[in-house]
Amino acid sequence: MRLLTILLLTLFLQTAHAQDTTYLDINGEKVIPPKPYHWKKVTKRSASNPKEAEVFYYIQNGELERKFFYENLDSNILGGKYLQYYPGGQIYMEQDIRHNQVEGNFIVYYKNGKVRRSESYKNGKMITGTCYDSTGKEIAYFPHETLPSFPGGNSALAAFLGRELKYPNNARRAGIEERILVRFEVDKEGNIKNPRIYKGVDPELSAEALRVVNKMPQWIPGQQDGQPKIVTYQLPVVFKLQ
Repeated sequence: MRLLTILLLTLFLQTAHAQDTTYLDINGEKVIPPKPYHWKKVTKRSASNPKEAEVFYYIQNGELERKFFYENLDSNILGGKYLQYYPGGQIYMEQDIRHNQVEGNFIVYYKNGKVRRSESYKNGKMITGTCYDSTGKEIAYFPHETLPSFPGGNSALAAFLGRELKYPNNARRAGIEERILVRFEVDKEGNIKNPRIYKGVDPELSAEALRVVNKMPQWIPGQQDGQPKIVTYQLPVVFKLQ
């Protein structure tokens, strides 16, 4: 009996060690309840190979939103089946991942179960792609996702930053150079929402980066399956003395 108790306790400790639960806000930032959260993320390491793991994202009502696998969790390398679900549990999307890229099939479904798009990939590049309407009829192909973009493209964004950024005097005199990372959301209308410093040390340089981001015009919004989508964007703002 004592041996059985020890074995059960050992199994419990191994299971507890192999599973990790964290809570995330809408921006993917970690929060600690009772602070409101958007997702509960459960990570389960494989018992046979602790580097492998399965990850589950649950919304607040307990429904599973998505799950995926890591070939190597410690190195942040995805591999295996990625599944995403509609509210209610119907499958929305499935894709085959290998070494952090799509390798094999990528399929999106309508709520009625019909295939919305079917794509195949090799070495991370799309080989074939077909889109369908909700009755199953083939329609003109269009990309699954497009990222938000600054009007005029990256060259126009670089010109805007070069024109608007002012090097703070104290940082200039001290010879401080830094690459600031600013995160923000681009909403469905292209408005910049909730800009914040994701990575930055010098407070004056960080404040100047935020000032300029807040001054940006509307962007072209991102899309998913042809519909505008709120997208979190990370922008590097570089301060370098000439």
